[in-house]
Amino acid sequence: MLTQKSPTESSSSPLRITRRRVSRLIPFGYEVSEENEKLLIEVPEEMELINKAKKFIENNCSYRETAEWVSHHSGKKITGMGLREVLKRKINKGW
Repeated sequence: MLTQKSPTESSSSPLRITRRRVSRLIPFGYEVSEENEKLLIEVPEEMELINKAKKFIENNCSYRETAEWVSHHSGKKITGMGLREVLKRKINKGW
């Protein structure tokens, strides 16, 4: 992962977490950088939902039900299998 500051941010503001864009699809939890379209910026609100979704899955909720909950709260559509891939990428354990 890369970190960067936007030109408008002061030195006391937190770093934005970014990663390189490798395909035309934007992964859930990221948005395209305004300064460079080849970089993706992490969306903190969506990443918080992903962390809550991980806890739901650990408590034996199905991926489909959890994905519906995430979709409802984020306003972005995500499927159960899509959520599984996001969690796999996020925790890097290969569920």
